[in-house]
Amino acid sequence: MSGKAWSRRVLLAWLGSLGVPALALEQLMAKSASAGIDPTPYLVSEKLDGVRALWDGNTLRFRSCRTVAAPAWFLAALPKTPLDGELCMGRRRFDELSGAVRRA
Repeated sequence: MSGKAWSRRVLLAWLGSLGVPALALEQLMAKSASAGIDPTPYLVSEKLDGVRALWDGNTLRFRSCRTVAAPAWFLAALPKTPLDGELCMGRRRFDELSGAVRRA
């Protein structure tokens, strides 16, 4: 199984353990838009070069389910609501971010 397929399976299992239906994951996945589509009714943002992370209200994890090494002050500021997003330190700082989240 490819790494991408494995990650997707792990993500589905993790979301399922939170009570999120598999259909919700399909709705979260990025898709190509048809030419001429009006983006006005959609929430869109610039693509930043970061690290995808999942927050279940208690633990911050990579898509692989490994725990992200994040400082306590950062975790304390997160809501108790599950989140799926990207950790980013700013433009052209991916290598710095990648190193920071992988060390304790």
